[in-house]
Amino acid sequence: LNCLAIHIELLKKKYILRMSNLPEKKLKVGDEDEIEAAEQQKLDQELLDAALANETDKILDLISRGADVTHQEEEKGASALMSVAAHGNVKAISALLKAGAVWNALDRQHKCAGDYATDAGQQV
Repeated sequence: LNCLAIHIELLKKKYILRMSNLPEKKLKVGDEDEIEAAEQQKLDQELLDAALANETDKILDLISRGADVTHQEEEKGASALMSVAAHGNVKAISALLKAGAVWNALDRQHKCAGDYATDAGQQV
């Protein structure tokens, strides 16, 4: 088995995502809300960019600032978790999972984070 897949499986069991613990997303109306939505989109994009660049400290900062760890980019459907899995970045993987990243989310080619890790050669 892939070491990263085992690690993800252990984290999944240890940190079972409880929907009731997730921050509630507010529906908003008006100019102020459009600004807030734009700021959220910026945070979410910064998280994806940091994950692609494998910038652990920036990923941790963006999580703490409220970036949506479940966000997937539009074109290919990749998430931050998928990107850091491809890098084999265990610290970032753990942080994203603890923050509620979906371990079994699929991209547009039906690949999950474990597939990204395997495809990138992140095996023991």
